[in-house]
Amino acid sequence: MQLEEAFPGKVICKGTALNPPFDRLPRFVAEYLVAKFAPEGAENRLSRLREFVQRHYPTLEQREWAKDQLLRRDRLVLIDELRVKPDLTTGLYTAQLATLGDVRVTVPSEICDRYPAVLYGLWGTLELRYEKRSREATLRQFIPFQVGADFQEFLRGRAQFSLNEWVDILLGAVGFDPARLLDREKQLLLTRLAPLVEPRLQLMELGPRQTGKSFLLRNCSPDVFLLSSSTVSPATLFYHQVSRRPGLLSAYSVVVFDEIGHGRWVDRELIGTLNDVMESGRFTRGGRAFTVQTSLVFLGNTDDPSVPQTKLLPRGLAGETGFLDRLNALIPGHELPKINPQLVNHGVGLAVDYLAEILRFLRKKDIHLAIAHELPPRCTERDLRSVRRLVAAFAKLLYPAGDWSLDQLRPWIELACELREKVWVELSAWNPVEFPPRQRREVVDSGPKGATAISTLAEAERELGEAVGAVSESLAESANAEGNSSARGET
Repeated sequence: MQLEEAFPGKVICKGTALNPPFDRLPRFVAEYLVAKFAPEGAENRLSRLREFVQRHYPTLEQREWAKDQLLRRDRLVLIDELRVKPDLTTGLYTAQLATLGDVRVTVPSEICDRYPAVLYGLWGTLELRYEKRSREATLRQFIPFQVGADFQEFLRGRAQFSLNEWVDILLGAVGFDPARLLDREKQLLLTRLAPLVEPRLQLMELGPRQTGKSFLLRNCSPDVFLLSSSTVSPATLFYHQVSRRPGLLSAYSVVVFDEIGHGRWVDRELIGTLNDVMESGRFTRGGRAFTVQTSLVFLGNTDDPSVPQTKLLPRGLAGETGFLDRLNALIPGHELPKINPQLVNHGVGLAVDYLAEILRFLRKKDIHLAIAHELPPRCTERDLRSVRRLVAAFAKLLYPAGDWSLDQLRPWIELACELREKVWVELSAWNPVEFPPRQRREVVDSGPKGATAISTLAEAERELGEAVGAVSESLAESANAEGNSSARGET
């Protein structure tokens, strides 16, 4: 079946969003606009959309023109990211928009109540008014970019494709040309998507530059916040005690620490609190207790694949086995190709903003808790928890209706075991007494994927497989009971 037939109105030409002026926008914003106003790619509609973007998303050179329009007409509509700051000296909420530069815009507190993510940045359409008497610019209306999605309709569309076809569709939606990728590369790229569907999944990826580590998550979903590791602080992450503003972990589903090797992690309070979050999802700051479901992703650039790869981590994290053991998986970035024009999908694909809404819906499915089994010998509780979470993520991505079998999930169970074992290898390199080396890895024939499994985790794989039926039944029942997915409500 053609993709357009299975998902009517949700498929666009990916190359369109890569062309000017759409290429100036984040991918999920560009594809939202294309899917909504020119879904069939008609040139007359695209032409009007280009004019709309050019008029309402001014470039740096057009910034003074935008200010002039606001001053002359007392009203201006913009496409921009709204990032609000509470001003304690005035008691007001204000924002500075990239399209207007140093112009301070007063924001009604109701908008912050309705969309808490604006405290850290949320894209949408903004209507500004200018009061000549007070000489103030005020935000009158804000419409965030979000799309509704019928989950049952999505499941009917998914059912029209085989597993291999669906893997290609997912990768095509996030911007890759699957025809240019090996099966192993497809598996690892899907692992990058896992935090979008599974709460409290902690991943690290270390590898060469230009492999798209930060690009994929940053451009796939508005629920992701990309944080430079040089700006990490307890106030930013957890809770700002002066402004009483919740941190990033309370506002986003996924927080990505980019270029982790360049940051400063000497604050023991920061590391201790982060370890608490990774372990339990709870932390205390300023006398207040918080519970979060945020997934954390740590990205680092290195050309050296030798163990321990985590030697590139900054002081405070390098060799910190308490932190490393809380990672659920280590993605081998050296096995992924560098991004080039041939790897980019210029053909048709699911609109990434639509996919982001579906992934947000799947993230609310708490299926991994249905797996109940004893801890296998030689396998730690954190090993088991890590494999369980990653397999749950793969199941949601590949079989959202819960209609899998053990044989179908086996390659993904093996992959989850392998990626967790890479964490153990790092731990063993830093502290072989506490984390003694395990038996050598064995390659297990798992069909065309050729995934590797860890001999010491074989028992975990078997017991996890025995629980697959229970997980499948749980998700199937949830899928049948759900109707339309709601608009953005997870912050």
